[in-house]
Amino acid sequence: MKISMLRSSLSEAVSGLSLVAPAKTSLPILKHVLVTSERSVLKMQASSLDQHATYTFSSVEPVPVKLCLPLSHLRRILALSSDDIVTIEARDGTAEMSCGSARVRCFTADVADFPKTPPEPERAIPRDINFLTSYRAASVFASRDVERKILNGVCVKPHKMEATDGKRLIVLNCPTVGIVEDCADVVPLTQFLLRAKIKSVSQVAFHQGNFWMAAGAWSYCARMPEGAWPNTRQVIPSRRGTNGFTLTASHAAMLAKRLPLLHPDGAYPAFATICGGALSLSTNHPDDGETSIASSVASALWVGEHFKPALNRRFMADALKQGFLDWNFEDEFSPALATRADGSLCVIMPMRVR
Repeated sequence: MKISMLRSSLSEAVSGLSLVAPAKTSLPILKHVLVTSERSVLKMQASSLDQHATYTFSSVEPVPVKLCLPLSHLRRILALSSDDIVTIEARDGTAEMSCGSARVRCFTADVADFPKTPPEPERAIPRDINFLTSYRAASVFASRDVERKILNGVCVKPHKMEATDGKRLIVLNCPTVGIVEDCADVVPLTQFLLRAKIKSVSQVAFHQGNFWMAAGAWSYCARMPEGAWPNTRQVIPSRRGTNGFTLTASHAAMLAKRLPLLHPDGAYPAFATICGGALSLSTNHPDDGETSIASSVASALWVGEHFKPALNRRFMADALKQGFLDWNFEDEFSPALATRADGSLCVIMPMRVR
């Protein structure tokens, strides 16, 4: 069997599939991609057992195909030549890939060993690009600890998304996420969802313990973690405090850049201090007793009682990057509540200061 495809399409497929196929695994078959042709449609799939991605090619010769190719050899043929067309010819358990004058030969794997992809759901919810945009924004606040499987993801609820690592929480209002009522499904953090170059999401579904998504030439499925999402309403302050400040978008962008640079050790917190009624964000250096000031924002006046709340500088910078401009405190020992115009909110637990 012999097939030809555009190098640009193959490059796009290999780039996305590499985010799914595990770099290290005891199962050699997972280092391969499955190439199939059904009803004159050529597809290329990768799997890690917990997630599956499929790329559908367009404008490909309708030749019946079913073989497993090493992903590393596909990367190699793309690196060796920049010609427009890549040809793959397979026979007797081997395959030869050619692109211009470049040639790469390899052994093919048994197609029967490749993991089965879960069936596509019969019903899916039409979505647009805002789903993935909101997911990626919320993912910044999710736990990176893979052992905390529930927190290592983004919870999708009706018209909102939530993420937390136990020290901070974000609740994003997403009117375009029309998930059914009483839904609280956790979409895991995966490299494909976070990094794949996807222009728009056309459909999503939660089916038989899996999250499924269609986006352009891609279809993607990931197993959702088992367990219940924590009751985040217990963390959100029941009432707004009377103390805080409001920033402009330009000041928030400036502070988001400067806060992480105050000290290389992120353990030192950011303090909100008052200088003549204006807001200053600073950190203390216990070793030398000095204080470095990120910036003094004269236009951002502190309202209410004067105290010195301490927050994780990176957490605060992440919230500022997401557009949270209105910051509210009940006292210096209570969580900080940050909000933005669309009703989204962010909660950051205070740091203990010695």
